Amino acid sequence: MRKKTFSWCAFLLLVALVFPCIFAVIFSWFNWATSHASIAAFPSQSTPQAATLLINEYLADPPAGSAGDANGDGVTSSTQDEFVEIVNYGLLPINIGGFTLSDASQVRFTFPTGKIVPAGEAAVVFGGGHPSGAFGNAMMNGLVFASSGLSLNNGGDTLIIKDASGMLVDSRTYPSADGSANQSITRSPDVSGNFVRHATATGSGMALYSPGTRVNGTTFSDGPRITRLSPDQILQSNSPFALAVQGNNFSIGALVYVDFIALPTTFNSSANLTATVPVSIASTAGKHFVEVVNQDGNHSNGAFLNIISPPPELFSITPRLVEIGIGSFTLIVQGNHFTPLSKVLIEGSLMTTFFSGTRQLFVTVPASFTNTVGVRRVQVRNDDGNLSAELSFEVIAKNPRIISLNPLQTIAGSPAFTLTVNGANFTSGAVVSFQQTLLDTKFLSASVLLAEVPAALIADIGLKSVVVQSGGGALSNESPFRVSAAAPLLNSIAPNAAIEGSPEQALVISGTGFKRGAVVRALGTSQITSLDTTFISAEQLAAKLPASLLQTATNLALQVENPDFGLSIEIVFKVFIKDPLVINEYLADPPDGLAGDANGDGARSSSQDEFIEIVNRTDVAKDLSGYALADADGVRHVFASATIIPPFEAAVVFGGGNPQGRFGNAMENGLVFTASTGGLSLNNGGDTIKLIDPAGNLVQEIKFGVPEGNASQSINRNPDIDGAVFSNHQRVTGFDKLFSPGAKATGEAFTIKPVITALSPTSVQARSADFSLLLSGENFQPGALVIVKQNFLPALYHSESELEVRFNDELLLDGGTFDIQVQNPKGEISGKAKFVIRDDPPQLHSITPSQTGTGAQNLEITIQGDRLQRGAAVMIANEKVETRFIQTRATAALVAIAPEKFFTVARDLEIRVLNADGNLSNLITLRVENGPLITRVSRTKFKAGQGTIEITFSGVAFRPDIVLFVGNEAVQTTFLNETSFAARLPAAMTEKSGQLMLQARHPDGGRSNRLTIKIVE
Repeated sequence: MRKKTFSWCAFLLLVALVFPCIFAVIFSWFNWATSHASIAAFPSQSTPQAATLLINEYLADPPAGSAGDANGDGVTSSTQDEFVEIVNYGLLPINIGGFTLSDASQVRFTFPTGKIVPAGEAAVVFGGGHPSGAFGNAMMNGLVFASSGLSLNNGGDTLIIKDASGMLVDSRTYPSADGSANQSITRSPDVSGNFVRHATATGSGMALYSPGTRVNGTTFSDGPRITRLSPDQILQSNSPFALAVQGNNFSIGALVYVDFIALPTTFNSSANLTATVPVSIASTAGKHFVEVVNQDGNHSNGAFLNIISPPPELFSITPRLVEIGIGSFTLIVQGNHFTPLSKVLIEGSLMTTFFSGTRQLFVTVPASFTNTVGVRRVQVRNDDGNLSAELSFEVIAKNPRIISLNPLQTIAGSPAFTLTVNGANFTSGAVVSFQQTLLDTKFLSASVLLAEVPAALIADIGLKSVVVQSGGGALSNESPFRVSAAAPLLNSIAPNAAIEGSPEQALVISGTGFKRGAVVRALGTSQITSLDTTFISAEQLAAKLPASLLQTATNLALQVENPDFGLSIEIVFKVFIKDPLVINEYLADPPDGLAGDANGDGARSSSQDEFIEIVNRTDVAKDLSGYALADADGVRHVFASATIIPPFEAAVVFGGGNPQGRFGNAMENGLVFTASTGGLSLNNGGDTIKLIDPAGNLVQEIKFGVPEGNASQSINRNPDIDGAVFSNHQRVTGFDKLFSPGAKATGEAFTIKPVITALSPTSVQARSADFSLLLSGENFQPGALVIVKQNFLPALYHSESELEVRFNDELLLDGGTFDIQVQNPKGEISGKAKFVIRDDPPQLHSITPSQTGTGAQNLEITIQGDRLQRGAAVMIANEKVETRFIQTRATAALVAIAPEKFFTVARDLEIRVLNADGNLSNLITLRVENGPLITRVSRTKFKAGQGTIEITFSGVAFRPDIVLFVGNEAVQTTFLNETSFAARLPAAMTEKSGQLMLQARHPDGGRSNRLTIKIVE
């Protein structure tokens, strides 16, 4: 909360009667006056409203003590408990993503992308802290925000809401009385009433504020509420099921969302909905967030649906017999419902476990379990704590021992074959048992046996037990032989990638050996998801990849499992990052010698050649103004104003030096920088790189460790721009390049920018018939568009150096100078070429204001007429002044800024318009009359602390609408006659000693001389 006071330097005091104050204060007075006028059903503004939003309540001065804890976080703060409440008074939800909340000084908060204000509902922005509470329906709707500071001025301020395009939506200028009220200022009644102090509002019950609710504490609308889910927990399965949601205030068209995914929903009543939960959720164990969203956009409270994992099942373990003293060995555990985090327990102790699929685990059994004869109990425990039943293996006395089998496996249905059994302690007469069937066995030595395996024993898939029985009946350990189903073969998947946050993806999997009933499975880091799979043919499957698996950038492994358990190898589906701006490459450890001269200035420096590369992944330009790069210790670089990254292009920040080179297109685009703080200081021992937006929000964070910090090359996204992971630069492309600041990893520029060198013709007469424009230049591509008057026209591609575009007569209705640009298919946009549409001379009809007073400064003049052109210039007394073209649906106008030099004396100013095509308009005049002049003041010295004081002023040319300004603040003024007026200075202005600067102003722009009064102790 800012407490502003006036302080003036000695120089300003000496010249106070000579130089006028800035003209913008007049408009501040108008805003103040408008905010105190009676308000109709909804506020009106000079600029048409871009959205049905208004400021309904604001708190600039939180009360002292616990009563001031407006954000409910348990701490009272004069800054963090400030708030602004906005309400959507329209009939439809509004997307406020990119809308801004400003005060008179600057933007204080930008609403995040995708935030929706339901019809009739509110959003609340606090100054900071950790807002806690319902705030009506705002918290449930995700519309309670903590900014980095609102800085609402206790001495008076202006609140401004603008939409994402910068169009004014609503504003409120309040005086110091509202800014120091120790309570909020609210409309009474809500939305449609005048602003009053909250405790005085009808129905407030003397409450001091009500963020997110009506003044009486009730919600703005009846939001949905969930009281019960049925079922609220269910066993994990591969089948969809119906979910009953009970509660109240459900509307027709309401949708049930699970994990933020809309489900098919049936409206039964305002208290009951039924939704169909798909396989993608039913097969995913864990707690799933459930909410209801009404058709008006209102969100309910959250509830949780618990999908319970089935307990693991244990079917078999192999081997079942092991020889004493064999040391550690691998145990194969088969069953069902295993997960990547399943663990095998032997005698209650956790073993090192390797996940091989939902039906199989591998376990390294330590030698300590084979040192003594006996039975060892085996169980499987899943990560949710569920335990399987027990099986066991037995450690037996030293007998014939199998060390290996050759082959180890075969395909079911294969012909008969010879099995080689390698081991120890074999004797003449030993027989090999295959799944308890004795085979024809040939003894070669004490370490080698040959056995004939008939085709009938390998007709079925599964693990088969191989045991050697000595001539005396002693049995060896068991050794597993695998009979596998023929594995399906994956060739391709389409599409093979998506952007994180994408909706459900329909996949087509191509390969061979698919069988009816085959299932595609997605292997996550901690779970396996069975996809909704449709068998098309032995060479093709269709599957649906649920949105829940596409929320985070990753490499997602997919496998196909046939109903006979034949399992394919994995194929990767890539989920790319979605951030519009990404950190694509960084160099923390420049290579030794000149090979490390990354900035190209001829010298290698371990600090100056460090760099960070940022890429715009979108097809629209991105403004980096005010963005910051930081490491774990602090901000290292802040991007200057007007730093714009073109579509698909890069900006590079070096640690220092004098960067030399193209760096892709970065140098040409003015996007090569050295760190504004003097260095990037990327730590070789590991660090964190952060990209932070002007509001202090974290856009992206990259953490790296010692290997990346000492790589002697840059670290690059793999692949460039879209990759979810980083790799050493040389691994990204396989080239020898150690870094590529501003360019792709291959060294190529990110984009090829088209260039316009000539237009033919360069001008045409307004309201002509259709015609063709030829564009000459470089780097034109098939599918390029020509941009003119915000229209994107398809171009006829002749060659890389020539395009042709057809202008229809609608584009030739208005004269003026217009920019022509070319946009290639990937979004690269050329520079601007000027094209002139010639017209008849402009005809001026009116000027606003038509008169003003002497002393006016930077007066804004609006000129209306016919045939006013974009690029036209207003001329005052034959001198061009700053001009802005305004186009509405119906008319065009020009706004000119007239500097103070034109208003030194009373006279008639001649005004003309020079159009962009060179035509000059008729003459129109602006009358300058004598402005107010103060010749005498009743008193010039007052004692501090005397309270409100009244001063009388004498002079000439005073009007009834005259206003006295003290500094930049208007005070109560009373017109007496043309030669005198009185003004009241409030006690707050005179409580401290010092000097106050006074000036009288008329609304038409006329200003008096300045004078000062003294406040003494």
